[in-house]
Amino acid sequence: MSMTPRQREEYRLSTYAEREQLREIAQTVPCPEPPLGCGRPADEPCVNRIGEPLKHMDHTSRLRRAQAAKDPS
Repeated sequence: MSMTPRQREEYRLSTYAEREQLREIAQTVPCPEPPLGCGRPADEPCVNRIGEPLKHMDHTSRLRRAQAAKDPS
């Protein structure tokens, strides 16, 4: 079943909002040192190997750290 243009737009916006929420959570903790991350401190976005900010998301390992800190069990 295909999506209507309105459904596609709603899905795109919800996906964008989720991605931004994940990025905010990830930036509450420092990024791990390479090779798992970039070593950036908390409140700074992750960067790639040549120092440019990542466009879409922070490193996955950073997100996992933030989620673990948020939900200690």
